Amino acid sequence: MLWEPDPKTAPKPRSLPHGVFELGNTWLKDLAQLVRRERLRIILDLNLAVHSPSMAASFARAVRRALPAGSVAALEIGNEPDEYHFQPHLTRERVASTTRSTPRRWWSNYSSGDYRRDYIAYGRALHASVPGIRLGAPDITRP
Repeated sequence: MLWEPDPKTAPKPRSLPHGVFELGNTWLKDLAQLVRRERLRIILDLNLAVHSPSMAASFARAVRRALPAGSVAALEIGNEPDEYHFQPHLTRERVASTTRSTPRRWWSNYSSGDYRRDYIAYGRALHASVPGIRLGAPDITRP
């Protein structure tokens, strides 16, 4: 997922890697309607592969504005990080705000220590941008 709040500012044309799609304000408005109508509490997963805490913070601010108070149970940072080393295509998930220190082949030896470092970076950006937001960690596939 790549957060693009204003499609007019997105680079055109844009070829996104397999399995990656952009979310914008229209998607968020539709989600808000669903959450209100069905009285849902949701958990949203943030894209860690893109290595952009600032994009995650921007998305979190938009979520807080768009969704009913109390409807976001948590924001999860990443998705199955223990599987990243099997996914070389993740190297193509880069945006202008990708942290400059992120190596091109970051996925190849991604460790639990790397995840902890990235989680802390995202957590700091999220708590500074959206105080009080609950954070979660994703499922992993191995014990």
